[in-house]
Amino acid sequence: MYQKTKGFLCMLLGIFFVLGFSGTAKVSAAQGVLAHETLHMYAGASVDMDEEISDPTYRIQKITIVTPENSDSIVVSNKHILEAKNAGTTTAQITLVSTKNEEETLDCQVMIIVHEVEKLTMAYGSATRLAAFDYYNPYQEKYTFSNQGAVFNQDYQVVVRGLKTVDVHVTKNNKTFLVAQITVEALSLKNAVVARAVNTTPYQTEVLGYTALGSEKISYISDNTAIADAAEAVVPKKVGTCNITVRFTAANDDTADLPMQFIVTNPSFTQKRVILAKGLSKQVSLRGCSAYSTIENTQPKGTKAYFKNNNTIYAKAAGIVKLYLVVDGKQVEIDVIVSNPRFTQNAVAMYKGASKNLSIAGLQKGYSKISFRSLNKKLMTISKSGKIKAKKVGYGYIEVTSDGKTFRVLVQIAKKKAYQATRKAIQISKRKTTYSQARRMSKRYYDCSSLVSRVYRQYGQYFGQRRGWSPVAAGIGYWCTNHKKVLFKKAASYKTLLPGDLIFYSYEKNGRYRNISHIEMYVGNGKNVSASSSYGRVVHYDYHTSCTALIARPCK
Repeated sequence: MYQKTKGFLCMLLGIFFVLGFSGTAKVSAAQGVLAHETLHMYAGASVDMDEEISDPTYRIQKITIVTPENSDSIVVSNKHILEAKNAGTTTAQITLVSTKNEEETLDCQVMIIVHEVEKLTMAYGSATRLAAFDYYNPYQEKYTFSNQGAVFNQDYQVVVRGLKTVDVHVTKNNKTFLVAQITVEALSLKNAVVARAVNTTPYQTEVLGYTALGSEKISYISDNTAIADAAEAVVPKKVGTCNITVRFTAANDDTADLPMQFIVTNPSFTQKRVILAKGLSKQVSLRGCSAYSTIENTQPKGTKAYFKNNNTIYAKAAGIVKLYLVVDGKQVEIDVIVSNPRFTQNAVAMYKGASKNLSIAGLQKGYSKISFRSLNKKLMTISKSGKIKAKKVGYGYIEVTSDGKTFRVLVQIAKKKAYQATRKAIQISKRKTTYSQARRMSKRYYDCSSLVSRVYRQYGQYFGQRRGWSPVAAGIGYWCTNHKKVLFKKAASYKTLLPGDLIFYSYEKNGRYRNISHIEMYVGNGKNVSASSSYGRVVHYDYHTSCTALIARPCK
């Protein structure tokens, strides 16, 4: 019983072994019998499936299109050749038969992808890699280009060298088929309308949309050589407008004609020179240009004047300089005269009935223009030449305009004896003097109040005492108050004063009238004359407002 059972088990194991071995072998054969499980093709290409069988123990019995059943992308010939007709994806079943056992068959499937022709838009001179390179190695397969419009570079990229559409073909298995189509981008001009000045250097325009390969050529053709001649460049000859054909010749001798309107101009400034005061700006105009003219400001900023932009001059410092702009390739020049008109003093001091020429500094002789206007004609008048005539006592302004700059000059008109007193005080300040209270009435010795009193006495103005010891500052202030000569009881700007006015200062409480301790005379031009204890002499210096107690006009 044991022997029979053992034999039966051995028989079963043998059967399973044979069945198991045979199944494994069949699967292995199905997986490795085809060289490719997916085929990539383009319309017009073909594949001999017999060459796709990598196991020589099998041969093709038949090929059947599985999906889609009505596919028009692949046609199967009776010689086991697949021919690609249209783009699409198809699955084919390959039935194989063993060359050793005709009853043994094997079914395999292969996916066939027929690709669309690659459509590329490229610029002249650019390079790219084709999608077809993934399926047809450019180092092994034959690629050809129509019309010599493209070539391979050393990296086996496709380089566009023509201007027309390029078809890229591959030849394999005696079949030539289209894998890519390259449309070349149109060239263009940076400027379709160009303005250039007459007799400037020959002009070459910039062609856009390409990368230079080194063998292309750009030439020019003019429809009016009297206005602009053309060959390798355009030469502007005469004012006018003509049409230029810009001819681009590619490496493969394709040509593209690009139209350009060419305007010949003759630019210049509308004025030969500009006269301008320092710190001002002025716009200048050009003539002989066109709407397409180009203006370049290439001149470095100068120390005297410069162009802020393409039409505005800025006057920086007094002097004469030549500026220029480059208009349509021509250097256009203009002379710039910069003045610095100004009144160098604070005010003009005069007396009623007097005349005086107003002197303005900083003018450019032979160039500067100047005009004057009185802002109070009842107070004073001024002639075209700048001569002021004082008509009344008071202060006002003369408006001065020169080289585009307008400013005002303060004119202070006093009574004659007040004005004369100020001139005398200024003369004394120029002499050798000594400050002294003890000797205040002696020659060349003064204190603040004796200076004012002694000067005014010479012109008939007294402060209660016609002779003898001069009153002190507080006494003069008290006299001015009692005689209604006071203008202000606090500080005021010198612009509201007249020559001969008296300014009283209080530095401490001293028991005197309004605690006045010092007096000075305003002499015009924003200046005072004072017998100063600090300086030890009579001085002529700037008007000051600190510690002001009273301001009076004795000749009111």
